[in-house]
Amino acid sequence: MPFETVNNITFHYEYYGVDNAPVVFISGYTCDINLWRPVADAIETNHKVLIFDNQGIGKTQDHGETLTVSLMAQNIAKLIQALGIDRAVVVGYAMGSSIALQLAHDFPDMVSKLILLSPVLKWSEQAKNLANRLFKLRQSGQQEAFIQLLYDCAFGSAFKSKVPLQAFTEMIEGASDVQSIEDQARQLHALELFNSHSWIKSLDVPVLVLSPDQDQFATVDDGKAVAEATLGKQVVIKDCGHAALVEQPDKLISIIKQELTH
Repeated sequence: MPFETVNNITFHYEYYGVDNAPVVFISGYTCDINLWRPVADAIETNHKVLIFDNQGIGKTQDHGETLTVSLMAQNIAKLIQALGIDRAVVVGYAMGSSIALQLAHDFPDMVSKLILLSPVLKWSEQAKNLANRLFKLRQSGQQEAFIQLLYDCAFGSAFKSKVPLQAFTEMIEGASDVQSIEDQARQLHALELFNSHSWIKSLDVPVLVLSPDQDQFATVDDGKAVAEATLGKQVVIKDCGHAALVEQPDKLISIIKQELTH
């Protein structure tokens, strides 16, 4: 269980695979090191992969400071430097895509390509309202209402047709609690403040945008705006909601593998 301390932050991370073509995976809001593990494991025979717990979740330890996407990107850059990673492909999900964009802007020499699942230029009022409703339900201990709203807004119709609410409830209740209410609030604050409008068009890096077609947090139009602003390419993932890595992991692995060969 490796740890690396940079900027007085002790990151919990895993860095493995062949010593070639590094890929850095950045998880999203409320997601820990395990989010990207299936994808990282699928490509480790051809790449060196980095996954980690971001600030405010899992086993990574900081001092409880106010978080912003910019600050999180700066500290991830320090982790990347400390591990000797040079010119990586950076893959982000949701708020992790926001951090990936910020990283490419602030540290362009570190990033060779961006692969962004559910990215936005800034988080919409709809997305922030949903995130706040979920947070308040969890904060107040209304577990049943929290699970119902999460099921309704984070997953697509194909997933719901296969996994009924009761089965989903059992999945959620069996999951380990890896984030405190206080740390979730810190990450939510970072998400709410993110806005790339003033600098997004200055990015000079290849960008692939992956947009689930039923995503209520980062819509297809949100993804299209990111692709257009960065002169990138957008791929729409059919029959899928915001939780694409749970709903269609094999599809995402296939797309990311193919993109990494270009």
